[in-house]
Amino acid sequence: MGARDRGLTPQFKVKDYLYEKMMRENGEDEEIGYWFPFWGPFLLCSKIHPDLVKFLLDKSKKNRKKALKTEEENSSWGSLVRTYGFEFKNPSVWFNSKFSKYISLYLEAAKKYNPNSFRHIIGRNPELDVDSSGDHNIIWRLDKLWVNFQSKTEYFPSHTHGGDLQFCITLQIPKEIQEEYLLNSNRVTSEGPGTTQWNYGEERLPFCIAQFAKLTERGDLMIWPSWVNHYVHAFQADVQRVTLCGEVTLYAE
Repeated sequence: MGARDRGLTPQFKVKDYLYEKMMRENGEDEEIGYWFPFWGPFLLCSKIHPDLVKFLLDKSKKNRKKALKTEEENSSWGSLVRTYGFEFKNPSVWFNSKFSKYISLYLEAAKKYNPNSFRHIIGRNPELDVDSSGDHNIIWRLDKLWVNFQSKTEYFPSHTHGGDLQFCITLQIPKEIQEEYLLNSNRVTSEGPGTTQWNYGEERLPFCIAQFAKLTERGDLMIWPSWVNHYVHAFQADVQRVTLCGEVTLYAE
């Protein structure tokens, strides 16, 4: 898995990966490894297959060129961040079949993390009994899929998302950002240039871990509840960090 400990405080260093058996597109079984930090919300960390990473990066850059022909570079964040991004139109047609096993991975792992993880999802369906012992089927819908091209001095302020789950795939992170991080990161909190940080609960309370920060690597997949506050730190290197992000809504049947 490479340098798995980069960007992690000691309590978050990976000792052993957990595995879930997922089904490939061709119907064969495949084991996918994952891990998670020990804090409140279930934040799953895994790896996307290199071939899929290349496919998504190529598609993102190709569509970015098309988008730039019709619109200026801007951002919904206004003056806070100048990062350019665009949203894919009708992405479910080509994305869902390639990504479904990773959502299934989160759903299966979340049940082990907390057996009541989907109680609120089941409660939305008036035909289902949230207190029944039956194993309800959880299905998902991709609501949005977009790409962020983050450049020098740009950052994302603290924010949340819609839907139930948010995911982020790191498609490109040049070595210059990794080198800058190693020289300027906080060794206690892991905050530093180019890192993503998630916050939960009250800060600075004793016996409490209220944040998790990580400098993601190419191919890293992070999935977490969409209500969790998170942000991305700026970097000074004259390079570009590219991420593919999406929002997912869950349903029970």
